[in-house]
Amino acid sequence: MHVLIHSFILVSWMYTVSVGAQGCKIDDFNALNKEGFTTHNLQKEYPVGSKVRVLCQTGYEGFYKMECREDGTWFSQNEDCKRKQCGHPGESPNADFELTDKSNDFSFGSAVLYKCKPGYVMISRSPIRTCVSQGWSNAVPVCEALKCPPLDIDNNMYAYGEYLEATSGTVVTFKCKSSNMIVDGTGNIDCNNQGEWSGKVPTCKIFKCGAPNIENGAVRNRKDDYNENDVLDYDCNDSYKKFNTNMNPRCVKTGNSAQWNPHPRCEEIKCELTPSEKGSYTPSGKTIFSIGDRLMVQCSPGNWIQQSRKPSETATCQKNGFWRPGPHAPVCEEIRCFRQTVPHLNMKPRKESYRLQDSVQFDCDSGYKLEGFADARCTTIGWSPIPTCKEITCDPNDIKNIYIPQTQHVYKYGETLQYNCEENLSKILSVRCTINGWDHTPQCSGTDKCKSIKNGFVVENGKKKESNFTLYYACNDGYKLSHGGWWDGADCKDGVWTGLKPCIEKSRCHTLPEIPHRISMVGRQPEDGFTGSVKIQCEEGYRTKDSNIICKNGSWETPLPKCTRKEETCTSPPKVENAVVLTAFRSGYADKSTVEYACRKSYELRGNKTIKCTSGNWNTSPTCTGKPEPGTGTESSTQQPPGQHQPFPNPQHDPDLKSNTSIQDKPKNEP
Repeated sequence: MHVLIHSFILVSWMYTVSVGAQGCKIDDFNALNKEGFTTHNLQKEYPVGSKVRVLCQTGYEGFYKMECREDGTWFSQNEDCKRKQCGHPGESPNADFELTDKSNDFSFGSAVLYKCKPGYVMISRSPIRTCVSQGWSNAVPVCEALKCPPLDIDNNMYAYGEYLEATSGTVVTFKCKSSNMIVDGTGNIDCNNQGEWSGKVPTCKIFKCGAPNIENGAVRNRKDDYNENDVLDYDCNDSYKKFNTNMNPRCVKTGNSAQWNPHPRCEEIKCELTPSEKGSYTPSGKTIFSIGDRLMVQCSPGNWIQQSRKPSETATCQKNGFWRPGPHAPVCEEIRCFRQTVPHLNMKPRKESYRLQDSVQFDCDSGYKLEGFADARCTTIGWSPIPTCKEITCDPNDIKNIYIPQTQHVYKYGETLQYNCEENLSKILSVRCTINGWDHTPQCSGTDKCKSIKNGFVVENGKKKESNFTLYYACNDGYKLSHGGWWDGADCKDGVWTGLKPCIEKSRCHTLPEIPHRISMVGRQPEDGFTGSVKIQCEEGYRTKDSNIICKNGSWETPLPKCTRKEETCTSPPKVENAVVLTAFRSGYADKSTVEYACRKSYELRGNKTIKCTSGNWNTSPTCTGKPEPGTGTESSTQQPPGQHQPFPNPQHDPDLKSNTSIQDKPKNEP
């Protein structure tokens, strides 16, 4: 619709037409191509000096003021007509819009096109708005979300999410109600922007695992399906190993799927190296090695390979992933000597480790004496020599012409031996075991030996010789022999009884009865037998409910108590070839108890020489391996004169020395 020109006028403050003057034509103004104006209802020509007002077309703003000049041309006094502005056309929540023409503003004549976003559909009649003289045409278009059709869910399945009136972007997740079933199909589907579901509704099935295809391996006794908790047994090809050796894969339910846990996998066997800056390695820069690869190591001065205590070594990667020799890769470390764990041996100063050339002093616990040199130095091949501590004991057989009521095989340091001189059994004497043996020599003459026994009488056999003869004896009334007979014989050799059994009161019991796993009684066994209640003690690792046995009328009452194994005790330690355990044999050991191994001559102990009983099981025992052949150096056998120092033995020349026992300095003089 066009707006008519309301008026035009040109009245000059003076309208004078000179004879011969030329006016201005409206067609000349139209030829200027001015946008947005209208000359409708204006005169075709105006005289010179006329002023004319030209209005803008509908949809434009402003007007023109023109004046006719004397030369017949128009002069404009203002700017062009401008298009009206409509402003922003308005946002639609679920739609975007764009201009339909090349204009870049929202002015008269411009149009915008609205397009729904994905997942939405236009519900308005027109998607276009146009800028007219009164503003934007039509209302802002409206887009509604597309909906997917309702889903039909099975009764044995849960569905999480809106599945009856789902719109674009809605996700529905499925889960089986039964714990032994899994989703057969996609575990979740979504409503797309076309109003369609991305997949079908799944079903539930009893979960099973399929037999996996294992690269570089094979399944044993392969089956098509495996039930819940079934274990997969598989092997890896040569040069490969199971990725996880702690447990075999098991068929388990994980979320909505059946899986093997852990996942069966075979990985190539490799040997690893953590190089040290204290040596050079060939090949260099390599830390992972394949089976058969060789590694050469050369340590810098002052360093060695801890396992072998050598300055260099060549190792080969084995099929088990360990090095030979090994089991770990040879790594250069600073030469260190470690505190020795020889029983009862002490090192001063006491440290966990010692540097090269450090010196130490050795001594023994009380009751033990040092055998070997008292000092040593840490050298490039370890300590040398390592002394031992021998228990101080005294032998009762070293004492002559005495009668010992109760004899031990050996007496330890500090223990006292009580005895009688055979010529005077009523007087009790004693000697004490010291570091140098018995503290004194018993002063027994040895006369009238083998002439009498306590509580009995002796009869000579008539064949008495100068020093050796046999006597027969019996007990006095009210006394008896331990074996049950009424007489016995004994030999007297060099004044010492052999096979003499004491006479005890008939109301007393002699030796303790045989009870398996009994090690001793509490207290010293009396010479004249037992009477009343006697307390016994079981071996370590065994216990008894009743620790007392009773002697009544010269006999032990029955039933006798039993020593039974404690819970969580260990049986005898495992056998190690070419080794012994440094204690007498026992069939049972208490929890937390320990034993120590020692290798035979020419064998070297590998591992921890001490093992421990824990919860009924021994930890890993050591091994004894043959030593390397001794070196080719010359071994000196020349004895030095008394009083001079003996040099330290060289382990390269002496095969009886361990590889870690060598020293370069001479020892201190031993007394």
